[in-house]
Amino acid sequence: MRAAGACKINPPAFENAWALSMDWDDLKLVHAVIEAESNYQPTAKSHVGARGLMQVMPATARDLGVTSVRQLFDPVQNVGAGVKYLKSLLDRFNGDLPTALAAYNAGPGAVSKYDGIPPYPETR
Repeated sequence: MRAAGACKINPPAFENAWALSMDWDDLKLVHAVIEAESNYQPTAKSHVGARGLMQVMPATARDLGVTSVRQLFDPVQNVGAGVKYLKSLLDRFNGDLPTALAAYNAGPGAVSKYDGIPPYPETR
């Protein structure tokens, strides 16, 4: 459930970011990531520095073409970067959704280190 005053994503912008970045049409997955990561708060910032709706790390965002950390608080920029990153993880982990989501949350290095889903509470 969304918190009071939570972001209302502009559907056309959201769908455009999705369509440009992904080649499947399951918007429910992106919504589930947004709900889990930020509860639809576009200005969310984690204790490790992840920002925005999809909680994208600044270094990851730069690799994905986001030129300013401030842009991570823009819902369209953040969702676009988050979707590209999620797509790259799905490709890297051969479409294994649980592993890709664990890598999205804990980082692909942690998934490699544990040869699968890391034993962290947030990835279980």
